[in-house]
Amino acid sequence: MGHCVSKSSAPGFIPVSGGGIEGSASTSSGSTSWSNVVSNIKNPDGDSRVDTLIDMIGMIYDASKTLRERVNRVDREGGVSLRIVPDSDIGQSFGHAETRFPSREAVIAESTAQNAKGNYFRPLNIMLLELSNMSRAAEFKQVRDKFSQGLAGPERTAHDSEKVEYQTALDMGRYYKEAKSVIQSLDYGSPSLWVLDEYEDPRYSTFDAYFRTMCETGHTDAYRNNLQRYIDEHR
Repeated sequence: MGHCVSKSSAPGFIPVSGGGIEGSASTSSGSTSWSNVVSNIKNPDGDSRVDTLIDMIGMIYDASKTLRERVNRVDREGGVSLRIVPDSDIGQSFGHAETRFPSREAVIAESTAQNAKGNYFRPLNIMLLELSNMSRAAEFKQVRDKFSQGLAGPERTAHDSEKVEYQTALDMGRYYKEAKSVIQSLDYGSPSLWVLDEYEDPRYSTFDAYFRTMCETGHTDAYRNNLQRYIDEHR
């Protein structure tokens, strides 16, 4: 496990310049309606479970300003395909789901799709995490470009990737608060599924707290391992 610090002056970290890394919940939602964007949310495998997820996402979209902003951005940038794949196909992430930016796919594992009650990794909230990450494709690209250009090492790149994901974690709480009655009607009413504590406050009040937890759980190691693999393959 690497450094679990989030200060830009940490050893081995090359500062990343430029704006936008942290993302924003202020992207204009305009007057776009769900009927305008849903055609750009694909179900390429014809999976009925994905159809159900798309319907539920649409219900939250209608109630949540923040989700409208996120989904509308995905729509403007080319849309997304939602897929459920075997666990063994989740090869580049923490193991439950992943965002595949080159192919514009938000993917969850079969084990996540089983929708086990009492489990954090349930299909709707985890698919929304990946969909929200897709809306930050530009921010992730900025971080990855610094790495590709040799301006940041694996530690800094993993750190800044988590910084982008932290904005998604905060958005999850906004979805819940803005569409609480809808989300409860869908049987996803536990605040913990939306990265909130029992008082419906953000589970991680600062990025430092979020980053420490991601390090401790191995989430950040997934970034580190993928970056090291890239280095090894391109030596």
